[in-house]
Amino acid sequence: MGPMLYTGLASFGATVALGLIAAGTVRTTASPGWSRGTAIVLMAFVFGIATLGVVVGIAAIFAGEVSAPSDALLATALAIAGSVIGIVVMARRAGRLDRGIAALGTACMVGIVTLSIVLVLLLVAFDQGVVVAIGVPPLVALGIISGLSALAIGVLGAHGLAVLTTVDAQSAGAIRAQLLRQCTLLLGVAVISGVLAILDTSVH
Repeated sequence: MGPMLYTGLASFGATVALGLIAAGTVRTTASPGWSRGTAIVLMAFVFGIATLGVVVGIAAIFAGEVSAPSDALLATALAIAGSVIGIVVMARRAGRLDRGIAALGTACMVGIVTLSIVLVLLLVAFDQGVVVAIGVPPLVALGIISGLSALAIGVLGAHGLAVLTTVDAQSAGAIRAQLLRQCTLLLGVAVISGVLAILDTSVH
């Protein structure tokens, strides 16, 4: 169950982050390109974190570390829960949202949930028997790191995007550069945790 919990935590953090980023991207005539372009990049970051989480789940399936298809339902449930929270966050600012970014965020949430469902289908197809998962504690810790990294990108993104809509083009460029540097570091942390999780599933 450890690998699927990793996948679920990464997916939960990413889907909530998508909602936060979309909520921070409001309709405006002030530097709209800066705001929308930055939002798309940040959404790609968090979607990548969730995708890496699914890769960890797939690696665990092929390594025989997942006990049953029902285990993958945990990842799906967390992805759905994160999506619901993300949509609620967007709904609270429905009157001000950039509808294009909101639609993109929703589509990414659907994609993450779909990817988590694929894990269930893979387990059904492979008809895994009962296997005792090994290395659960480190995978849980790595999953928390990955999920928190995605959430941090969402929080920083929501704040930064809101500021971008209130400043001139010169200031927007500096703010965007700083925001992307911070979020790239967080993405790097999530990628490292994902690589370590894959290695953990591969060595058992």
